[in-house]
Amino acid sequence: YRANDVILYGTHVENVTLEPRQAAFVDEWNRTYAYPRLQFGGFAEALGTITQQQGELPVVRGDGGPYWEDGLAANARVTARIRENSRRLPSAEKLATLARQLNPRFRVDQSELDGAWERSRLMDEHTWHADCSVRDPESDQARRQGEDKDARASEAQRAIERLLQRCLSAIADVSPAGPGSVLIFNPLSWERTGVMELDIGRGQGLVDVGTGQVIPLEVLRVGRVYQKVRFLALDVPALGYRALRLRPLPTSPRAEPLDDPAVLESPFYRVALDSKRGAIRSLIDRQTGRELVDTNNAYALGQWLYVTGGDELPSRLVQYSTVSPIPALTVHAAELGRLVRSGRTGFGVVALLESETFGGSSIQTEVMLPAQRKEVRLTLRVRKAASLEKEAAYVAFPWALPQPRFRFATQNGWVDPAGDMLPGACLEWFTVQDWVGVEGGSQSVVMAPLDAPLVTFGDIVRGTWPTAFGQRPSTIFSYVMSNYTPEGYAASQGGEFVFRYVLTSSADWSAGEAARFGAEALTPLEANEITRSDKLNATANSGDSGRYSGLRVTPKEVQVVAWKPAEDGRGAIVRLLETAGRNGEAQVAFPGQQLRRAFRCTAVEDDLNPLDLIEGMVRVAVPAYGIVTLRCELSESERP
Repeated sequence: YRANDVILYGTHVENVTLEPRQAAFVDEWNRTYAYPRLQFGGFAEALGTITQQQGELPVVRGDGGPYWEDGLAANARVTARIRENSRRLPSAEKLATLARQLNPRFRVDQSELDGAWERSRLMDEHTWHADCSVRDPESDQARRQGEDKDARASEAQRAIERLLQRCLSAIADVSPAGPGSVLIFNPLSWERTGVMELDIGRGQGLVDVGTGQVIPLEVLRVGRVYQKVRFLALDVPALGYRALRLRPLPTSPRAEPLDDPAVLESPFYRVALDSKRGAIRSLIDRQTGRELVDTNNAYALGQWLYVTGGDELPSRLVQYSTVSPIPALTVHAAELGRLVRSGRTGFGVVALLESETFGGSSIQTEVMLPAQRKEVRLTLRVRKAASLEKEAAYVAFPWALPQPRFRFATQNGWVDPAGDMLPGACLEWFTVQDWVGVEGGSQSVVMAPLDAPLVTFGDIVRGTWPTAFGQRPSTIFSYVMSNYTPEGYAASQGGEFVFRYVLTSSADWSAGEAARFGAEALTPLEANEITRSDKLNATANSGDSGRYSGLRVTPKEVQVVAWKPAEDGRGAIVRLLETAGRNGEAQVAFPGQQLRRAFRCTAVEDDLNPLDLIEGMVRVAVPAYGIVTLRCELSESERP
């Protein structure tokens, strides 16, 4: 190190008031001491000076990895809620823009939208509870701060629900669909098919408006007025909607029994259940012929694991240390299981298993294979008692892939933890965005954890703090619960929890396909029933096909991650993300609308340069894994 200057930072700890004397500290120091001389400055100024003194500086690139993020597992229920909010809030913005495009009289409640964003940002702030939350969890400080923090997630959720329903109602007001219809909105920028759950009137069914075909339903619950049904919504247009019609229909039949109740089959997969462990024993990809599950592993696929130990301090489990002892942990795998039921529904096969684990926790595991999608859907419903003793919980995914290469999604790309981490990064647990995957032996598996963003690779968290990723087994553990964090998060959690996963596989891994799969898994289709109160003057549905797309983007590797009213009121903002890792060009079009002009702009919506319009479309260069922001203005009569 040849430079004369160094950067000194870290004058106080987090979450404390600024000390006024700090402002005068540099002058006081320099009056008192001849060496070293201190100077206030920003990073750009400091690094510029150091570069001049040092000459060429080494460059280190990589991902910093997580650390404090393991606190997310201390409040799994709230984590699941904010994870869902983070996807549905952009959906509300997109739906508001579509509603304005179709219904010029509509104005979104901007204060409610801004409030939902504000509460979501405050919820994501790095600590969730008082500094004494673990040392004194029954104190008023711990209780009040925890309740206030948790409420932000539920308040944002309620605001998002209101925004979505108001926007869907505005679209319904101008849609050709009449009372007795259900509008299904797709917030993603490509046509998609997805599993939906919906309340409809008891004794009713759903019919495709365009074809008149009855939609196969699975009845999940029957009440006195409503029944909850599950179905496959087919081919919902990009950033648009399609309409289904409600009709009095016979109650959907119960699931047909299977030849072997413990074996589920779809055109894409064959699943063998392990009833004793409440999980999956075998999963065969029927397109590649490969067994995906490591059948010699100690755990089954989707098996619940409860971990005890680590209470004796000091311990590396609760605080980073190179000298504290590594704790002795005990893994209690779910057992005493049974197959409750299985059968074939109108759109796939489904099974329900039950199991138990240490401390009396009960687990219900649903396994579903849709007939028209290459995916396996797992849902674990867990009931457990709260405990102040150190604990953690995982869901095991033991894959049978040799020499595995792991990847997981970041905000605009992906990370290989074996090669992309900075020196000193945490290598024991990781936070994923939409998906996590593993590849090996000409086989790839991608998994979308809907509710729990933490994962570990090869083993559970043991407090070893490895300095190199190394070669690990191909098992992925979904790290769903823990109270290891020593402060700032809940000391215990109990009650009912839901953890959902969607899995798929292929011979080859594709960044673009993984990104689309993850986006579909985490971004739900939204629905709204049109009632007679919504459209008093309407008597029946028109002959319209019931399909509409408000915005289309090609190629498919480019996603629309935001479509929102511009902050200054000039048009709409379209934010694009390239997901395949290739430089290219995107085409943006508004079907049925007249695009007047378009600008490339900054992320904070400052115009950079106008873009040429070609045949009513705008074309723009998009770099690999890059984010590009556009301002699009429609004609005066149709401007959003």
